[in-house]
Amino acid sequence: MHEPVAGALAGGRPTTSYNNDGVLEQASRFEAQGEYQRAVDLYLRLMPQQDIPKDTLVKAYLKASDIARKFLSESKAQHVIRTIGPRLVQLGQPNQAAEQYLSVDLHREAVEAFMAGRQWEKAKKLAMEVDPQLAKRVDDQYKKHLKEDVKDPNRLKDVDAAGALDLFVERNQWEECFTEAQKHGPLVLHNYLAKYAAQMIQSNRPELIANVYKRYGAIAIPQNLKIYKALFYRMLRIDSLRHENYPKWADVRDVLLDVFENMNSSAGASGGEIQKEIEKQRPTFEILLW
Repeated sequence: MHEPVAGALAGGRPTTSYNNDGVLEQASRFEAQGEYQRAVDLYLRLMPQQDIPKDTLVKAYLKASDIARKFLSESKAQHVIRTIGPRLVQLGQPNQAAEQYLSVDLHREAVEAFMAGRQWEKAKKLAMEVDPQLAKRVDDQYKKHLKEDVKDPNRLKDVDAAGALDLFVERNQWEECFTEAQKHGPLVLHNYLAKYAAQMIQSNRPELIANVYKRYGAIAIPQNLKIYKALFYRMLRIDSLRHENYPKWADVRDVLLDVFENMNSSAGASGGEIQKEIEKQRPTFEILLW
């Protein structure tokens, strides 16, 4: 009576509607006869790689889960759901997979399924109840998702400020980067101003460097002093001191003057090696200002 089904299973990959329907019918018969394990085994023989409609597969997997949870032991029910969970995710049903995991208290697996379905709030809420380390993994995966898939620094900045700033830089959105960096203090801002300056020096656009430092200020910290000197020498290299270039040189001089004045104010507040380096560089900036 069941030979066509058995033959299909023996072949390993039932690919026709007849065989698939036969498997489902036979599984239903096993269930009706109280042979629950055999029914579940048949449902699980249907694989996502086979030429079977997705809806049929999902229905079969959910039926296997229902039978296992009602009639099999807890450990066997968990095994069944651990089997169908990845398949549901593969079929584009991660939220259903998460619900199945939750039905047998497989919380970690449910968190992973929620993440696969981009249900970040549900994943985070459940992870917090399970394990703080798992919650950290959710945060990390969410940040990665925003960086690599969404690529929207405005959404990323609330959960990963540094990542958002780096993404602004990657997208060449310097003004947005500076605006956001200002919210995190002068050292963060000047870190990104320095990155911008390095890029503009390579592009032979020192006047743009002078412009941003004139707007945001030029702090006197040792790691930035070489940038200010590079600004002057690169400007001298590509631009003459002709009258029509006065506005550009005026900006450069304003920046150097700002640096020099900040040297005076920061030298006393700084100690040790920082103060020594500032004092060492002071004569150079005096010369540049002549």
